[in-house]
Amino acid sequence: MLVLLDNDVPYGLRRLIRPHACFHAKQLDWAALQNGQLLRAAEGRRFEVLITADQNMVYQQNNENRTISLVVLSTTNWKRIRIAYEQIVAAVEGSSPGSFKFVEIQQIP
Repeated sequence: MLVLLDNDVPYGLRRLIRPHACFHAKQLDWAALQNGQLLRAAEGRRFEVLITADQNMVYQQNNENRTISLVVLSTTNWKRIRIAYEQIVAAVEGSSPGSFKFVEIQQIP
């Protein structure tokens, strides 16, 4: 799958989303693009999944006719994301065009 990480997602997640091709918005010079613009650009480049921590994106965008799916993380905390990367990969692999998956990442004890 071709996966895009939103600006708010730690860059290090790229290395953990294997075997999928994963790019960060900053790599593509898309750091200035906001939600709808970013989704359109990603679809134009045939990205299949956008991983974001912007929990409002689901309410701000109509995903019904989209070719990209959204995976929304509950945190931007790198330590928590790194520990929960298998949950994130499972959400990516279980996604389908126009779908939305929320990944609740637990607090570190």
